[in-house]
Amino acid sequence: MKKLKLILATFFLHRKIRKLKRTVEVNNLEAAHYVGIVYNATDPGDYKLLKKFVAYFKNLGKKVMALGYIDDRDPKSHLNTRLEFRFFTKKELNWMLKPDGLEVNNFIEEKFDLLLDLGVDYCHPIKYICALSKADFKVGPQDKHSEMYYDMILDPGYNRTLENFIKNTEVYIKMVNRKNLPGGQGGSKLEEEYA
Repeated sequence: MKKLKLILATFFLHRKIRKLKRTVEVNNLEAAHYVGIVYNATDPGDYKLLKKFVAYFKNLGKKVMALGYIDDRDPKSHLNTRLEFRFFTKKELNWMLKPDGLEVNNFIEEKFDLLLDLGVDYCHPIKYICALSKADFKVGPQDKHSEMYYDMILDPGYNRTLENFIKNTEVYIKMVNRKNLPGGQGGSKLEEEYA
């Protein structure tokens, strides 16, 4: 039943993506002033890593908003909404795994210069948010349908930990050369171009 639900949810999401009209604006770390981060916040250890990553962006003078998904209907109180940190839970998913609620809808509507998906493992609610986000430039991990969700695709590598993926993401978004990407065509595997 879970597998069928995911197949249907993915089918309907892809149908929705195909109807979207979007202009990609390639932004590297230097050009981005407003950064959005979406990630799986179920593990408290991952949340600690994210706090450090958000602090890194803030030290660079960037405005940051992070949205974490908690794969639980009744999460523990260790994750509280703060200025840069928002959360949504399993309770806010409909039967087709579509996330809904104020935090999710506001995040999707934000005009981020750069959106980072730090979900190393596939998570449909996170993919849904990335796919429909109004961000100018979207960066996320390589998976089966990543070209539909992101403008820049990163290989999470063999060491599929959040810590490792954050390090790789930081390196590659610094290396993006906006001049080499005319029109910001989406779906490029830029890590191969700049490796």
